[in-house]
Amino acid sequence: FRKGDAVVLSEANAEGDRPCRWVGEGTVQQLSEQRLVLQLQLGEPPSEAELARGSWRVDVAANRLASRRQLQALHQLCSQGGLRGHNPLLLALSSGALPAAASLPS
Repeated sequence: FRKGDAVVLSEANAEGDRPCRWVGEGTVQQLSEQRLVLQLQLGEPPSEAELARGSWRVDVAANRLASRRQLQALHQLCSQGGLRGHNPLLLALSSGALPAAASLPS
């Protein structure tokens, strides 16, 4: 890991009989050989008791910042009348009417 990496925090399952429980998504704030400090942007941070008794898994996640900024710019462009000829697919994407994955060509 590196400082600023996007990560997913989940409660690990040592037995393997059930999937890991998703806890949240965030970024690495501090990193040393003995300590990892995360700032969660999505999800609820575990309590002190949960942290002490649980096993935790941290995985590198996709950084959503670039895609979020692109969608915001597209929304601004569409909402300010910047699109001449109005492309319906772009307008639906920028308004959130379609999920981004639905717009990808097969």
